Amino acid sequence: MKRHVFMLAAVAALVFAATPAMAYTAWHNSENPPVTTGNIWSDDANWTNGYPVAGESFRIEQYGSDAAGTGTIIMDVDYSGGPVGTAEFFGAETVSMQENFKANALKFVNGGNGPAGCTILVGPAGTVEGDLRFESSASRPSPTINFTGGDWLSGDFLYERNEQNSIFKVSDAAGALTPGAIKVSDDPWQETNPNRWPKMEFVLGSAGVASVDLQDADPLLFTGDAAGTNPFQLTVDTTAYTGSASSIPLFTHAADTDRMFAAANITINQTTPGEWWVTQSDTGVTLEREVAGPEGEVPEPATMALVGLGAGALALRRRRRA
Repeated sequence: MKRHVFMLAAVAALVFAATPAMAYTAWHNSENPPVTTGNIWSDDANWTNGYPVAGESFRIEQYGSDAAGTGTIIMDVDYSGGPVGTAEFFGAETVSMQENFKANALKFVNGGNGPAGCTILVGPAGTVEGDLRFESSASRPSPTINFTGGDWLSGDFLYERNEQNSIFKVSDAAGALTPGAIKVSDDPWQETNPNRWPKMEFVLGSAGVASVDLQDADPLLFTGDAAGTNPFQLTVDTTAYTGSASSIPLFTHAADTDRMFAAANITINQTTPGEWWVTQSDTGVTLEREVAGPEGEVPEPATMALVGLGAGALALRRRRRA
């Protein structure tokens, strides 16, 4: 009996020894010296165990002084052949994604240790595939991911422990943004404190701004304490827009009765006060403005702040110019 137990233990030890631990690497920082001033992702010297390859997880946690010395980190590795594990952005770093970045999840863990949380820039040559997991702590500044012409091809918004207003931003008309769904859980959800509500930002250029086109049949999943709430803030900047469109989609999705934004949590920066407003429907969120018709028809001022009413409802409130 003892011999059998010994043999089983020996086999188990061999199996364990042959099973590699999850690979992990971290960007050098004040806690993982030597602090690097390099900024190229593919430079092994910038990482504790070399730059991450497919299957490996990593963390970048730059303190303010680290980030100042590094500048913008240039992500120059194409991961289209296989995803990394979990990609944690934990500090004050700025990362410019200039290739295809595929990960099981991009995790915004705690915002940052410096004057600002991390900033992820997805430019025209960059693409993201994977979930965006926002888990920012109330004690840290807000992390930001900014699509400046790049694509988000797959994955979900996951707000799992968001106690600070992390920022999802779109600031270019180019780019395909086709995530699956927006999921807000209750572990915990601080919906009573608007300073902790996550923020969506759309900055229109001269040609407008790209829309976020949710792909799932059930696109808005607000559960637990977030159920029945409007858990997001929305900021739209129209000041650089030079086009003539009267309707610009911000979010499109399959029919869903949930709404992301309360009227009080929508801010529109615009050159002419009252020119633009936001409507929400079962199939999306749209930025709208009144374009005067041939008879000079204009909206009542009160209708310009309405949220959640379609064009038909607005038409009932119009008046003619005297």
